[in-house]
Amino acid sequence: MRAAAAVAAFFLMSGMAQAFTVNAPPARYDHAHPHLVIVETAHGKVRGMCGRLLGHRNFERSGRLHACASIGDGRSPCVIVLPKAGEGGISKRDRQALFRHERAHCNGWPGYHP
Repeated sequence: MRAAAAVAAFFLMSGMAQAFTVNAPPARYDHAHPHLVIVETAHGKVRGMCGRLLGHRNFERSGRLHACASIGDGRSPCVIVLPKAGEGGISKRDRQALFRHERAHCNGWPGYHP
């Protein structure tokens, strides 16, 4: 992975744990990826893990980081950092939605989406 790889991250714009929605990826990016590296960590450690693994230290200051991934090309190895389900208000359903969202970034979905 290149040191200057772009990073996508999912934020909740509130500091409180609560139900949230994850932007569903466009169908063209929502598919299997051949070389995913999944790093699972405690919800409270996602921000630090994203910074260490992906080399991005300037995440938005507002909001709460839930997951992140490098922006990939759909073929090269790609790292996704996800929280463990059941922590920080993250249900199994939320975690699956976060996984699909971040996997889409590995498949080339730009980080500047709505």
